[in-house]
Amino acid sequence: VAKVYTSTSFRVQSSESISLNRSNVTVMGIEPASFSQVTWSRDDLFYPYHINNYLQLLVDAPRAALVSTSLRDQLALQVGDTIKISTGAQSQTELILYAFVDYLQSINPYQTVRASSGSGDETALCDFLICNLDFLQSKFTKEPYDVWIKKADGVTDSELYDYIWSHSELQAESVDYLDQQIIEAKNDPLLQGFNGMLTLGFIITMFVCVIGFLIYWILSIRTRTLQFGVFRAMGMSVKNVIGMILCEQGLISLVSILAGVVLG
Repeated sequence: VAKVYTSTSFRVQSSESISLNRSNVTVMGIEPASFSQVTWSRDDLFYPYHINNYLQLLVDAPRAALVSTSLRDQLALQVGDTIKISTGAQSQTELILYAFVDYLQSINPYQTVRASSGSGDETALCDFLICNLDFLQSKFTKEPYDVWIKKADGVTDSELYDYIWSHSELQAESVDYLDQQIIEAKNDPLLQGFNGMLTLGFIITMFVCVIGFLIYWILSIRTRTLQFGVFRAMGMSVKNVIGMILCEQGLISLVSILAGVVLG
């Protein structure tokens, strides 16, 4: 079980200059030790380090902060800099920048924002900051937070649901299940339509390629009629000529298909 607090109403300011600040920054407060036991991630997302190396920074230094690269570029930050965060009318508190990350569980690295030209929405990198939950709660008003739970093998969603709602002291407002969210995402009409369009485009492309190759093969055979006649005059049988053609097509087609599969 891990406590996770997320808010998008924080303001981050560089200690070097008042003009270097960003509003509506996503701040996530976590318990590093329990967070590492509940969550998992692909190793290449945090290459060349593992996510636990970043979480260890938060354990060793309560004031440590992990900042997204987009926020780093916006505020011209470097490792070791001091930043100030605040929300609402509450006073600022200082954090020390320890590392930069591009990803973290449940945070979408891209967000939809209103274009400055007013022509519509555009996609931009998300500004986010990760810090220690205990330190965050000691400096700001304590607000409701999420509790991430890693289920043991064999535990069903219904069993977990019944346990949570049968214990009123937990004061749960809602319960969400990652498996159900994944199923809903896979069944999204937009996603299915997009996948169908890509599949249909792939099938049409393959069909056109096959038709084009057959046309090329037929024309090639016809242009080599004289060559086949010379082979027959030299003593090759019809079976040998056909075998030669099949070997040629096998080397041209099968080898290229195999190379495409391996490279693909």
